Amino acid sequence: MIKKKTVIIAIFVVSVLILFTFGGCMFGDDSQGDKAPEGAANGESEVEGEKAYSFSLENLAGEEVSMDELEGKVVFVKFWGMFCPNCLIDLPYIDDLHNDYVDDEEVEILTVNFSDSPSDVESLMEDEGYSFEVLFDIDEEAARGFGVTGAPTYYVVDADGKIVFENPGQLGYDNAKNAIEDAR
Repeated sequence: MIKKKTVIIAIFVVSVLILFTFGGCMFGDDSQGDKAPEGAANGESEVEGEKAYSFSLENLAGEEVSMDELEGKVVFVKFWGMFCPNCLIDLPYIDDLHNDYVDDEEVEILTVNFSDSPSDVESLMEDEGYSFEVLFDIDEEAARGFGVTGAPTYYVVDADGKIVFENPGQLGYDNAKNAIEDAR
């Protein structure tokens, strides 16, 4: 009997680990499910080609950053939270992307955190030596406006303000760089 319980518990634990490792992390309430991109799981997206949601959010320095002010640039946006292991795994390459484009006036790399306090994120940034831009969307308005249903989720917005790339789940440096370059 003990062996059977142990096996059942082990299967449950492994299932949960697989879900969080490969399935991304969910957030928010499901009442916003009508904004979810229906075809995202199979490579289709209802938001690609649409005008990007216009938001104005504060960064770590307390300055407002607005999507409207970035029109004319290619904007890479990552929605994330510290509760999500996949979000944290991707941060080093987000910092590499930021460093690649920091002097490029045609590209902006943004991350939007929707779950953590600025002080917690600031500690993470300092501890890891990251320098990319973090905006705070604690009420998840921008995330819902983009149709985000889990984390991480990535978007590339072209210079005309239209979403040209969407990727729910991990992306990787090369795929992110290619999406940015394709949007130029």
